[in-house]
Amino acid sequence: MPGKHETHLDLNVTRRRVHQVLMQNKLIRYESREPVPKLLPRHISARLAFADKMKFWTDEFQNVIFSDEKKFNLDGPDGCHKYWRDVRQRRQTRHKRNHGGGSLMIWAAFGYAGKSPLCFIPTKTNAEIYVKLLDEVLIEFGEKLYGDSWIFQQDNAPTHNARITKEFFFIKKHNCFGVASDQPELKTN
Repeated sequence: MPGKHETHLDLNVTRRRVHQVLMQNKLIRYESREPVPKLLPRHISARLAFADKMKFWTDEFQNVIFSDEKKFNLDGPDGCHKYWRDVRQRRQTRHKRNHGGGSLMIWAAFGYAGKSPLCFIPTKTNAEIYVKLLDEVLIEFGEKLYGDSWIFQQDNAPTHNARITKEFFFIKKHNCFGVASDQPELKTN
């Protein structure tokens, strides 16, 4: 019979009924899976090497400075405007601007001894802009809190891995390391 499914309990049940039961459960919802980078053997090997290198670090992590940037869309999230609603209630509205609400991006760093100032940066940041930010903010922040004995950790964003960025750290004689290969960022969005 079309639309019927056999279960391992030997029950005949329609797809529609399964959907109805699932919709009644408040602890589950229908949503897309969160995308994560595919881990290739070289990524796994790089992660293991990174973990092996850092496994005995304890006090050393007190001298590590971490940083990240975050983009905020001023008209809400990127393209996600759907919601589940009670059809007995009036529809929710959202404000929009004809040419979009714009966005802003912030950057900050922190370490065991403190946090940097919050910096507003262009949403389209290239390696040159990033290096200028590091030179104007990070170096002063790191030296103020840690003197010459600090290490900078950043993620694998293209501007962070650019040649000019690597040259900057070499010239400034500061240690810098990125995260292990293709590591999904550990942050909430």
